[in-house]
Amino acid sequence: MLLLFLWRFYGVLAESTSLLFVIPEVIVVIAAVLWLLMLQVAYTMMVTYKLTLRQLLGNAMRLALGRLPLFLGVRLLTAALPLAMAIVFVYFPGQAAFLLTVGGFFYMVFGLALNRLLYASLANALCEQYINPGIGAPVNIGMRSQTPPPGEEDFE
Repeated sequence: MLLLFLWRFYGVLAESTSLLFVIPEVIVVIAAVLWLLMLQVAYTMMVTYKLTLRQLLGNAMRLALGRLPLFLGVRLLTAALPLAMAIVFVYFPGQAAFLLTVGGFFYMVFGLALNRLLYASLANALCEQYINPGIGAPVNIGMRSQTPPPGEEDFE
C-alpha cells in the first residue's frame, strides 16, 4: 500500500512539478520488484537458519540480485496461468466463462501450491549452494535428507 502511494505521489509530482521526480518513482518500482523477488527465498531462510532480520533481508537481497535472471524466470513462470486467464477474459469473452471457471478452479486448488513448491525448490537449491558451505552444513542433499530422522529407520 505504501509503495502504491509513493509511486502515485512521485508520478503526480513528475507531471506537475519537475520531470526529475521520475527518478524516485523508478526507485520505488525497483524496490517493489526486488521485494517480490526476495520473498521467494526469505520464507525458507526464515525457518531454516537462525538469522536476524537484517541478515535475513540482506541474504535474500544478495541471492535475488545475484541470480536475477533465474528469479525473474520463476516469477514469470508462476504468472503464466493468471496472465493466460486475463488474456482469455479480454480477447475471447465468449469462452471466458468456461475457461475462467476451469482455469480459476485449477489455480485455486493446485496453482498456489505449485507456486510455493517452485519457490521452495529454488530457495533450497540456492541456500544449499551458497549458504550451507559457509556455515558447514551438508550440501547436495536435495529437498529431503537421504538419512531418515531418528526413530524412522524401522519403516523402510
